[in-house]
Amino acid sequence: MENLFNDLDGGLTLVQRVIKTIESAILERKIQEGTRLPAERELCELLSVSRTTVREALRSLSAKGLVEIRKGSGVYVSHYAMNSALDSVNHFYNSTFNEKWLHQLAHFRLQFEPQVARMAAKNRNGYNLECLKKNIDRSRLYTEYTDRKTAALDVEFHQLVAQATHNRFVVVSMEPVFNLLPKLCDSIYAEDGYAAKEVVCDTHQLVYDAIVEQDEDRAEETMRNHIGEFLKHYFQYVEENNTSLF
Repeated sequence: MENLFNDLDGGLTLVQRVIKTIESAILERKIQEGTRLPAERELCELLSVSRTTVREALRSLSAKGLVEIRKGSGVYVSHYAMNSALDSVNHFYNSTFNEKWLHQLAHFRLQFEPQVARMAAKNRNGYNLECLKKNIDRSRLYTEYTDRKTAALDVEFHQLVAQATHNRFVVVSMEPVFNLLPKLCDSIYAEDGYAAKEVVCDTHQLVYDAIVEQDEDRAEETMRNHIGEFLKHYFQYVEENNTSLF
């Protein structure tokens, strides 16, 4: 493992250089998941830095989720966890999202989700169709649900469409966006009641039908219309009530 730590990049502080060196070794899989890093004293010798520098660097790497510091045992390379990565992104979006971001979110969804539906129509399998059908069937029981439950089912539908693409990048990229939607959905359902819920169910059905028939053009078009109508209702709600969710 010694040759992994031979050269530190210049132009950075010592702590930043140590972080970058260890981080690169982990991300490039030169150090495997679960591997115990050299002891603190050995790292100091390998990197020619002080214990204070090593400790600060390891704390930063731990905060990033790249290493796990086990008291009395040592420092280990963390097992890769998709949920951990998404949690960080979700936290950033939820803590910084505001009214200024809303139009950007709307534009993002209008640009990308129709393409996601198109990919889903092409790549979906029987299991995907089963999950989407169950979601729509449950959504049709909206008279028995709270607005929050209905919103959760609405978001789940879009997540299932993304999963039907069988494209890992699509699923990971869209998940944090979908996690912002319940706040928007709640307001629409609270304002328009059953009428809004019925419209959503009907438009989800249209998207589903296109995906079932593997009609890529229609899947893209119906998803674009669906998102456009939803956003129109939301901005109308904001204007009429002189309020927003953020």
